[in-house]
Amino acid sequence: MNKCKRCGVYICDDTEVCPLCKGVLENDGSKEQEHINIYPNILRKDRTWNLILRILLATWVVGTIVLVFINYQVPHKVWWSVVASASYFYALSVVRLLTHPYAGYLRRIFGIVFGAMILNLVIDYCFGFHGWSLNYIFPAALFFINFALILLMIINHRNWQSYMMLQIFSIFIGGIPLLFIKWGWVTHPLLSEIAFLSSVVLFLGTLIVGGSAARNELKRRFYI
Repeated sequence: MNKCKRCGVYICDDTEVCPLCKGVLENDGSKEQEHINIYPNILRKDRTWNLILRILLATWVVGTIVLVFINYQVPHKVWWSVVASASYFYALSVVRLLTHPYAGYLRRIFGIVFGAMILNLVIDYCFGFHGWSLNYIFPAALFFINFALILLMIINHRNWQSYMMLQIFSIFIGGIPLLFIKWGWVTHPLLSEIAFLSSVVLFLGTLIVGGSAARNELKRRFYI
């Protein structure tokens, strides 16, 4: 029976090329009946990787409890245990996003960027909240998201309309620092204001340049 060494499948007919990878088949000298019900276990790698991630998640839970307990018992001025736990969880989340077979580019970009924003906010808060996370990290993340949207629209130019809803979401996120400015949490508002304006300009530019295609996309999304 012919066998593909690359895919591990057995071919019952007389073809000389593997239908999956187009590699050359080799005859292992066995009879067809002996391998008629043999299939490769394609889920083995996924199950092994998921098991590793669950073990790492369990170590995060246990490690967080231990570190917080030690941090609470020892005299301290900084909640370093929370910073360590949040950093470890963010690293696990990034690994999961990058290795998830069904996670697209947008999901990975937004997940990594927003996770980094939250992590920096936690670090800033645990070290006394000096405001640098809201003054600089938040608008920088918004700039990065807008740049990523422009780049993805250029790459996926045949379906650029699908990114308009994300542009609206970016405007909504960019409006949050404006509330922080009003409440006094943002002490250097220039970057936050520029980031918000960049989101608005990106959306309006897409709407104007896109013409009827952009308007039809909004009508379809909002059922107008």
